[in-house]
Amino acid sequence: ANYFSDFLQQRGANFHYKSEILELHKDLDNQETFTLKGRLPSRLPTFTTFDAVISTLPSPVLLKIEKNVLPESYRKQLSKIQYLGAQTVVYETTKPVLPRTYWLSIALPKSPWMVAVQHTNFVHARHFNNHHILYMATYTNKPLDEHLWKKRHLDIIWQHSVFIPYAQPLYTTDYHRYMPQTITPVPGLYIANMERTYPYDRGTNHAVVVGKQAAEKLSLFKRSE
Repeated sequence: ANYFSDFLQQRGANFHYKSEILELHKDLDNQETFTLKGRLPSRLPTFTTFDAVISTLPSPVLLKIEKNVLPESYRKQLSKIQYLGAQTVVYETTKPVLPRTYWLSIALPKSPWMVAVQHTNFVHARHFNNHHILYMATYTNKPLDEHLWKKRHLDIIWQHSVFIPYAQPLYTTDYHRYMPQTITPVPGLYIANMERTYPYDRGTNHAVVVGKQAAEKLSLFKRSE
């Protein structure tokens, strides 16, 4: 990731880390451009103008931040897209929890977790100060109770859990009817998010394909003078 970001910055790209996008709207003085209202790590607001925008956001999030950019018919189309949330937890331990297993799928009806991954059986513990990393996750539409993941044990050095509200789009039987395409009805606005990996499950390899598709479409974009 560091190599790739350095590569892009050498070619003029800018990265705004730990920053938040609050609003997307059309520029008041020039309807051909977009204005992004953001918030820097210092909490100060920032306004930046762009000729084109690629949204990698889940559609429910895009619908929250866009301000009169999308036509109503397209908003209705995107509003049909549903998501599964997910809860993840990472444990740093002195001993491996799964000594001989990397990936363990959990199919027990009463288990709150779907998978346990002993990451340090894939990437050696020497890269983590000789500690061991266990990752656990499950799909859920609301955060799990803390007692289901917060544990007290002598082997646990550190633990942290995160709830992700938009972890996986739901591919319903009629999903193909309202799946967003790379090109939107708004000139200069493109979509390259998880919803574009249909009919495949989300994955890094499919994300690369979606990214290339958006880059190819963007390379053909010309702002009207």
